[in-house]
Amino acid sequence: MGQRTQIFVTAETAATEYRPATRHRVGRHHQWRYGPHMVICAAQVIEHLDALTAGAYYRPSGLEAEGVAAVYGVNRATAEVSGLTLDGDESATDATDCDNNNGTFLVNLTETGYTVGFLIGEENGGDLETVTGVDGLIAAFHAPEWADRAAWVDLTTEEDERWADTLAEAVATLRAAEEAGHLMDQETATRVASATARGWKTTTVWDNYTSTRPSYTSATGATVTVLPA
Repeated sequence: MGQRTQIFVTAETAATEYRPATRHRVGRHHQWRYGPHMVICAAQVIEHLDALTAGAYYRPSGLEAEGVAAVYGVNRATAEVSGLTLDGDESATDATDCDNNNGTFLVNLTETGYTVGFLIGEENGGDLETVTGVDGLIAAFHAPEWADRAAWVDLTTEEDERWADTLAEAVATLRAAEEAGHLMDQETATRVASATARGWKTTTVWDNYTSTRPSYTSATGATVTVLPA
């Protein structure tokens, strides 16, 4: 159970005379990161990406892709943390094969900048394939109040007021990014959401290890030897 969503990030480098087109792909599962929390954390990513891509030494890389996933993993408004450990890794999984009901956030890094987009989950009438912007996500959740503070009908506490302000600011951040040309197109979204992509060499975090992906099985019955200091 839970509001199950994912983030997928790709860092793409175009082909050269000496190497093929390559991309590093990061995927993380988020058990409770749905709807408004997706919007808030996506806005955090926009702020991070604007600073990152403005740097004189910016290059799309696996490290930068991992950094984006980490920024998304900590909700600064609620202090909720998820998707930061490898037991929730989905880097080698297609978006449509994930345990998902509320959607996906996509990020693509290139040498010229970045694009972002959302996929809508089946619980909200989507297919986890068609990319949309933040207004598409708002429509899927039937939640106009995320963008319009005046649309809230139950702001009874200061905490409620802060939550409404936080959401409205996050939506404004995402809309501004989309208007600036950072909304992902469908071709890119299909590629980011896919574990493999024709014409691209794909790497993941698991290519940095000499052993195979660990199995998170119970250690019951294992013998532990304690070595003296």
